Amino acid sequence: LYRHNHIKHTIEHAWIRLTPLALQKNITVQYDGLENIEFIYDDRWMTEAFENLLKNSTQAAYQNSVINIHLMRNPGNLK
Repeated sequence: LYRHNHIKHTIEHAWIRLTPLALQKNITVQYDGLENIEFIYDDRWMTEAFENLLKNSTQAAYQNSVINIHLMRNPGNLK
């Protein structure tokens, strides 16, 4: 279902689903950049995409790592 969504909320939802894996390695996520980036997308599929990215990052990260996510707006690519 395509609708207006906030990307930070979607990323947070994906990260919550990975909490057990992250806790095993004491990995945290740090957000940086804009807070209110909103555009039209399918939240289910975008959450799954971020979950895959964050899962891969968590599996590849060292113990006690921080995964940094920088959110920025690039309106030239959003139509």
